[in-house]
Amino acid sequence: MVDREGRRLVFVKTIAKSARSEVLEVERDGERLALKVLFAADEPEIGAAFEREVAALADARHPNIVRVLDCGRARGGLAWILMPLYEGVTLRARLRGNRTLSPRRACRLFRDYLDGLEALHRAGVVHRDLSPKNLFIGRDIAVGRTAHGLILDLGRAHLASRDDLVTGDQIVGTLGYLAPEQILGGAIDERTDVFALGLCLFEALAGVPAFEGESAGELLHSGVPHLAEARSGGVFDILGSVVARATKIGPGERFASAAEFREALVQAWAFAREEAA
Repeated sequence: MVDREGRRLVFVKTIAKSARSEVLEVERDGERLALKVLFAADEPEIGAAFEREVAALADARHPNIVRVLDCGRARGGLAWILMPLYEGVTLRARLRGNRTLSPRRACRLFRDYLDGLEALHRAGVVHRDLSPKNLFIGRDIAVGRTAHGLILDLGRAHLASRDDLVTGDQIVGTLGYLAPEQILGGAIDERTDVFALGLCLFEALAGVPAFEGESAGELLHSGVPHLAEARSGGVFDILGSVVARATKIGPGERFASAAEFREALVQAWAFAREEAA
């Protein structure tokens, strides 16, 4: 396979594979890169996901969002996106086995995720599918950057003007991280992503998902537990108040933006450190 400039992309190994795509490690001119290949991109739904992801990544360039180096279409209904190769793990892999992040590390990583999310929203993009599998902890091999948080996989993102709202009957997202408005087919905006990231923060600190129901209806009626119910200690009471605000059932009760969420998290962590001193 070659890129759009005709440079060869040499297969090294498969990193991940799903029903509709795979991520490969490739080498181009001696540089290790990641190649995301989408199958059946000539089908309307898959092709639309490809166009969304490319457009979203192009519009929201930021150190905490995976970036596009090149993209294109190939024979056989394939589409591809060439990206830097990041060394690390997803948040899902890091939390496997009910493991947790320390409050300090969680606050640092989620500040990164919120920085990236703010950039997405500023570009008029709602992710719609934030979950631990789409949050990465790693470093860019090419520049040797230390561990930081990255937002991955914008294939389900919605591109719109900042004041646009998305509605529809089809539920888009990962069960267990859906906001109530997604389940009910209501208006989708930045606060939908705030809710999902709040659930991810809960899981990172508590070691268990906030929701473990098997249907959207169960999730809708179970409510979000307070972090202090899962972890005891003053720091969890303080950070739990931030999680609780992010995951309010009504969008109007949540943080209005990723920036507001980040500022509250930074302030809560600073206060928790002072209390512990």
